[in-house]
Amino acid sequence: LASLLVLVCAVFVAASLLIWRKQLLLAVMILAPALGFAVAKARTEMVRAPVVFKKSASYVVEGELMQIIRLPGAQRQFILSGLSIKGLKPDKTPRKIRVRSRIRQARLPMVGARVRLRAVLRPPPGPVRPEGFDFARKAWFMQLGAVGFSLSRLEVIRPPGRGEWRRLAAGVRSFVHDKIKRALPGVSGDIVAALILGEKKLLDKSVLEAIRTAGLAHMLAISGMHMALVAGSFFWLLRALLALDERMALRFDVSKPAAFAAILVAAFYYVLSGMGIATLRAFIMIAIMFGAILLGRSALNLRNVALAALFILLLTPESLLDVSFQMSFAAVVALVASYEVLSERAKLPKRPRDILTQTILGKLALRSWKVATSILLTTIIAGFAVLPFAIYHFHHVSTYSIVGNQLAMPVLSFWVMPLGLVSMLAMPFALQHWPLTLMGRGAELILSAAQMVAAFDGARVNTGTISLSGVVIITIGGLWLCLWRSWLRLAGILLIIIGIAVARYHAIPSLLVERDGKNIALIDTEQIDSGQIDFGQIGFGQKNSVRTLWASNPKRSRYSLERWRKAYGARKGRAKTHRNKGRNHAKLSKWRCDQHGCTAFVRKLNIAFSTHPATLSEDCRTADVLVATYPLFRSNSPSSAIHHKSRRLSGDRSHFLLRRSAKCPKPQTIIDIRDLRRNGAYALYIFDGSIQTVSARDMRGERPWSRHP
Repeated sequence: LASLLVLVCAVFVAASLLIWRKQLLLAVMILAPALGFAVAKARTEMVRAPVVFKKSASYVVEGELMQIIRLPGAQRQFILSGLSIKGLKPDKTPRKIRVRSRIRQARLPMVGARVRLRAVLRPPPGPVRPEGFDFARKAWFMQLGAVGFSLSRLEVIRPPGRGEWRRLAAGVRSFVHDKIKRALPGVSGDIVAALILGEKKLLDKSVLEAIRTAGLAHMLAISGMHMALVAGSFFWLLRALLALDERMALRFDVSKPAAFAAILVAAFYYVLSGMGIATLRAFIMIAIMFGAILLGRSALNLRNVALAALFILLLTPESLLDVSFQMSFAAVVALVASYEVLSERAKLPKRPRDILTQTILGKLALRSWKVATSILLTTIIAGFAVLPFAIYHFHHVSTYSIVGNQLAMPVLSFWVMPLGLVSMLAMPFALQHWPLTLMGRGAELILSAAQMVAAFDGARVNTGTISLSGVVIITIGGLWLCLWRSWLRLAGILLIIIGIAVARYHAIPSLLVERDGKNIALIDTEQIDSGQIDFGQIGFGQKNSVRTLWASNPKRSRYSLERWRKAYGARKGRAKTHRNKGRNHAKLSKWRCDQHGCTAFVRKLNIAFSTHPATLSEDCRTADVLVATYPLFRSNSPSSAIHHKSRRLSGDRSHFLLRRSAKCPKPQTIIDIRDLRRNGAYALYIFDGSIQTVSARDMRGERPWSRHP
């Protein structure tokens, strides 16, 4: 495959060079895909690192502590590198691992120290459903070869070196976090820590849920907006101070030294916030913007946005599939293109101002009106730009996000973030208490606004996912609308309408099988009266119907169940009980379960979920779909009949039962634990008695990160 890719790229490059002088645009269109594939392949090979192959095992791990991530309570996440793992050869040892710890430790080791611990490690997990988020892919490019949890405290073998830059950065982050928590010990301190240090995992789930429901989740993810507020505030302040000197302001362009200093401030903010991938993208964008000022160019234009995207994709081409990259650039491109059009209209002759606008109160009212309308317009444009990506990745819509942003954005832009900059400048002089206290008051106002908006009826609509093809068409239409300057840009609106129509038609599976075989669920669509619809549970495109997710065991694999429910716009199946002679009888559900498994009847087909070989003989006679949590002797195809070979493995009870049952002709589809370990989660689509089976491996393809169990 690599040789074929190199050959194709060489052909593309040669073709582009031949026509370069005559057709420059055509040459670029041929060359760009070839270079893109080449960079993507090179990046994939550059980060190649070993991955733990055992499903789950305990190891004695020794490595260098790279990062400490704070979690609620005493929980911590540790990222280790330079590993030495007992029981693994050096060529099989991952470069990095991530370990979660719930063990209380009086004093944590410093970043950069060499530590030892015992931990349970497993490969990075794949998606919980076909077409779902693939953490294994993200871990591959982070060079995380295993994840797990610790069984012991961290034992320091060697302290960090004095000149270790990572230790210095972690020390500054810890110093700032302690100062914030001393001044703001409550929830407001957690919000301030999320805004300054990027530690949003410290926030309580209820607080996070309220902020997300109000459409304010973008405030907690350090992105271009935060970089612009911090570096932009510093740029404006320093330029104003330099302009106070009349001779300097007349002789020199004070914007250039202010822009250079703002880049340094943005770099410090990037290091302080934990140097995440999303923050790196924000820093690159803001550096290019201020770099344009240094070169005497306009900072906000689509060329600079394109340069930032090109630079990021050359460094980390995998970012193209990240939700943060998609949403941030969608919002930036839409805003820059919209304000370019508005700025052109602003150059038209203006009407004479009213006398009232020439007074101090009139000017203040006019300025307030402009700020309010600009925030409203920005929220509407950015909201519509990121909407398809939000639905595709997060499967919900915050219906009152405009209200939430109108209430919270002025507080964040003109109060919280400028005070955060002031508190950071005052922290070396121990004068940070009052700025942090005022910043905390602003954070409380933002949280109050979020909770108020989240309490509205229908504040959050669970839309379910939409088709990828629809998202691609909408994206192409949006880019067409933003990039063209003539009347041809209106064709982008037509593409967006077509994309919306395509996005609605997304097949919903009837049966889902968990990737570890621990659970199985049905999705049932019920027709109800329009007056009984709960809009918080409606899937995208449904009319007078709701989807219900019925799990064989609602208390098991809750993470997967919650992701399934959100992805397909389904509500939880609430089993009912009936009373007879004062006693509660068994729950009424789509599943009928006993100690050996469960059965269900869906769309004229019998579904059997077997957890013990004792039910296999009966399931082979009655079931149309058989899912087993133990291995079966058959071919690798999930839809074929079972092999009945004379070979025998010691201790395998299912082999004996299959030999006695002679054949298993009834099931159209058979999935056992070996299929699940090899192919991941399954989705089964049932149409008029026919069954279409799709696994996570079918959608992932043969990728380096999909080859481990």
